[in-house]
Amino acid sequence: MIGPADNTTQQPLKHAAELFPEPAPSYRTLRRWVRHGYRGRRLQAVKYGDRWFTCAAWVQEFRDQCTAAAMPDRRPGPAIQNERVRAARDILKGFGLYDPQEAPT
Repeated sequence: MIGPADNTTQQPLKHAAELFPEPAPSYRTLRRWVRHGYRGRRLQAVKYGDRWFTCAAWVQEFRDQCTAAAMPDRRPGPAIQNERVRAARDILKGFGLYDPQEAPT
């Protein structure tokens, strides 16, 4: 297993499962992430002969990218929300559907 001091030491892909939280992915899953990716991200690895190798730094980068891709977009801040409300009011005014005196406060 790779320790924190040797983040760039390459190890066989089958041992990289130890770098993931439980339940650890299988070798076939790791190989699929290398070859085809997951959520548009690929696990970096190199192939020597018929064996795949990766390192802890690449695994951590892959995990971070997958986490970021899975996170929902954040809600816009108040300034953007106010701008959208003003734009919607302008559109409604254009159609004659918005009267500021009838709008709730």
